[in-house]
Amino acid sequence: MQRLGRALNTFPDAPHESLEEAEGAFDEATAQLTAVLAEQRQALRESWQGQDPENQTAELHLALRQYRELIQRLLRL
Repeated sequence: MQRLGRALNTFPDAPHESLEEAEGAFDEATAQLTAVLAEQRQALRESWQGQDPENQTAELHLALRQYRELIQRLLRL
């Protein structure tokens, strides 16, 4: 966020540099988002992987619901 703030503050004096700074801030934000999503995916996978579908239907259903909610939130971005 600091980087984006700098970009906004420097725009009047240096528009091109400001946009380059904003682009860098965007790149950092998308990298952070990707890392968080990878962590969430791993946690979800660990919650159902290896579960016996015959005995753990409720837990598997919960994992499926969590995938759905996460995907829906992503699509609203």
